[in-house]
This record gives sequence, C-alpha cells and structure tokens, in this order.
Amino acid sequence: MTVRHRQSGAVLEGTPSCWWLRRTQPPRYLRENRLVATVEIDERGLRLRLGRWESLGAMHGDVELLASSLAGAQAVADVWEHLEGVRAPGTGIPGLIMLGTARHDDVKDFCVVYRHGPGLVVDLRDHEFARILISLPVDEATRLAAAVNDLVAEGS
Repeated sequence: MTVRHRQSGAVLEGTPSCWWLRRTQPPRYLRENRLVATVEIDERGLRLRLGRWESLGAMHGDVELLASSLAGAQAVADVWEHLEGVRAPGTGIPGLIMLGTARHDDVKDFCVVYRHGPGLVVDLRDHEFARILISLPVDEATRLAAAVNDLVAEGS
C-alpha cells in the first residue's frame, strides 16, 4: 500500500499503523460486543439490533418488524429533518443524538439518529410504532430501502 505524507508529499511504503487504513471492517471487539446498531432483513421482516450503549440510551431492546407490518421505506439525505415530536423515553441532545421513542400526534416513532446525515425511514402499519428512523450510510440506506419495498410489494 502506498501512502503519501500530508505535508511533505513524500511517498511512504509499507503497512500503515492505523487500523482503519488496514482493515475494511471495524475491529472484532466492536463487532462482537455489539457496540453498533445493525439492520437485518429477510423474508420474515426487518430486525433492528441495537448496540449495548444504544439500547441503554434508547431504553429499549431490539425492534423486530414482521413483513406484514411494513408499509414502505425511503432513503433520505438528512434523517434528522424527519424527526417529529418529543422524545420520551430515550436520550436526546438537539442536533446531536436521538435514541428511543418520539411521540407526536398520538403516534410513536422509534429513532436511532445521529446528527444531520443520511438514513432510512421505514413506514409501518398495525404496529406499536408508526415509523422507524435510523442513521445509516447512503449506500446501505438505499439498499435496505429497496429490500423493504420489494418485501412490501411481494406481500401485496
């Protein structure tokens, strides 16, 4: 691997010492200890698995959605703009983090949102929550939105 020094422009040969430059995935201890949220989708539905700290901050466990309760999904450029209502229970710092339940107009949304950035909004029917809002990278949000919409189309 070739790396260029920022200031001098010299070419540095060899393996960089930073794990994020050497690996394509986070370290094993982060994955094994479930410190980050993951979204899984299959023919039965969608499952949002929260990391330990996210579960603590949201005051809620993993969220499982049956395929029959999915109404559609969309990848959005700024998931924070789709937040509505008051957080209760959960953790919220305006503009920074929103974990847990947001209540508005007699409905509830479940949120795992960090800062202003891309994410996924999943619309639900016949469920405790009206929507699920999740901060995700653009490519993953687009892929999951397409998978959810395909699952909804198969069930219709």
